[in-house]
Amino acid sequence: MPENKPRIEELKKFALNYHEYFRKPANPQSVLLYSKKNGCGKTHIAVSIGKLILWEYAKVLYHSAPFKYSVRGVINDELNCMNAPVFFMSEKKYIWSRKRFTTENDDIIKYVSDCEKAFTKSEIIIYDDLFRSRDTDFFFDELEAIISQRYDDNKSFIFTTNVNVLAIDQDNPDDNPFHGRVKQGSYLLSRIEKMTTPYYYKFIDYKDYRVKGVF
Repeated sequence: MPENKPRIEELKKFALNYHEYFRKPANPQSVLLYSKKNGCGKTHIAVSIGKLILWEYAKVLYHSAPFKYSVRGVINDELNCMNAPVFFMSEKKYIWSRKRFTTENDDIIKYVSDCEKAFTKSEIIIYDDLFRSRDTDFFFDELEAIISQRYDDNKSFIFTTNVNVLAIDQDNPDDNPFHGRVKQGSYLLSRIEKMTTPYYYKFIDYKDYRVKGVF
């Protein structure tokens, strides 16, 4: 949608200069991409930002020791050893998997383990579908712990969400799906606002590009 193009250009500039934002020694910048409806490209854009940052990250590594990294694949190995400087996760998948961590399913165990390593190690987490999980004590405990951990460690997020984060501290069932948890909402909003201001982007969403035939 053409109305979103200026936001995309800003985010591209943001990614190309990630060292000025994400890697600041204190209070690194996070980003929040919001639209009420689905299908306007938030996740696509967030992943594109992440890939562009990784490309810039790899260039810095290469120029630091071009002979070391001249063999194809060496930089990939290096990035893997660094515990994924950019890590993508789905909130709903993580919460679902976390509840089943006592399972013997190796895929679930590995996914939870990878996410938990990223919470402390990754410079940037692409956190897809913030507030998508259900209104439960377990969910809020997990989310508060994740955000607080990275807030205290000066680590960045790129959030995507269909929930108006600015309303999560309000007792209004029309705007806040968690209106019965205003206290938790106030705490989370305080953290999220400090991390994402001024990079809180509200996307125009009058089309769902995932619906067949919209083109």
